[in-house]
Amino acid sequence: RKHYYSNFKLFIMGNYQHVRLLEESKKNIDKLISNIATDESGDIRNYYLIKAAKKRFLAHKKCSDIDFYRDLLIYRSMASLDQNDPKRLDEADVIGLSFLTQNDINIFCTFHIGSYRLIAQLLVRNKINFSLVVDNATYTSQLAFFEEGYKKNKISSTFSVLNAEDPSIGIKLIKELRRGNCLLFYIDGNS
Repeated sequence: RKHYYSNFKLFIMGNYQHVRLLEESKKNIDKLISNIATDESGDIRNYYLIKAAKKRFLAHKKCSDIDFYRDLLIYRSMASLDQNDPKRLDEADVIGLSFLTQNDINIFCTFHIGSYRLIAQLLVRNKINFSLVVDNATYTSQLAFFEEGYKKNKISSTFSVLNAEDPSIGIKLIKELRRGNCLLFYIDGNS
């Protein structure tokens, strides 16, 4: 059995509508940031969580905490715009996907960074059979969302969602691999 590491990247260019929505989103984020100290909606809590995570894991990052938080909100907004526009993948330049043409079983490990949901759409578009492994909260709250998207887009590949907290998850993962299906994990959480 051969093992290899492949790194692929998605480069997405913005069309006019996308850029306009992003600019609008940035204005809303700047408004939120300017009011963060008095905000009671929970944004102050999120800010302090991100600030603590930055201090713990990215202490070398040389920018202010508020600028870091703003950038994070902007990237999250961009990811939301990307995942809600099915044509975004058409506009993407994907580099390093030659391994998808092989019949090998792949285990994809990624993070909730950037347009992370486009990875699943990319696998579907390339007719790759795969299972998405998520935590119980995501499984319970978003299973209908995943199934609706599967039916709506008339997906020709096999796609399933597995609960990582299921006591028999190890056996289910082995069964998926034996069926020739790939696995998709978000290793920074929800898997």
